[in-house]
Amino acid sequence: MDGANRWQQALHITLPMIAPTIAIMLIFAVGDIMSSNTDLILLLYNNATMKTADVFGTYVYREGLLTGKTSLGTAIGLFASTVNLILVFIANKCSNKISGDGLF
Repeated sequence: MDGANRWQQALHITLPMIAPTIAIMLIFAVGDIMSSNTDLILLLYNNATMKTADVFGTYVYREGLLTGKTSLGTAIGLFASTVNLILVFIANKCSNKISGDGLF
């Protein structure tokens, strides 16, 4: 584009070229909403922090491994994975409608 300044180049050339990458990264970020870094939470996990630091991963760990209720831990993990899958499908559908780019 002859005569375009940096802002116009970014707006009309760079942004449309990276729009598919932005859409896919958004879908990946939505898929990561339900997960947390359970390892870091477990490092600082004790009875004093249990009320504020309890997430799905630590709850599954506590119920499934520490108390021996593996069926409950499995059910909670399956529920979290199902909700995450539904969120990814919704984000992909929205991305396909808005920008025409998605994972599938």
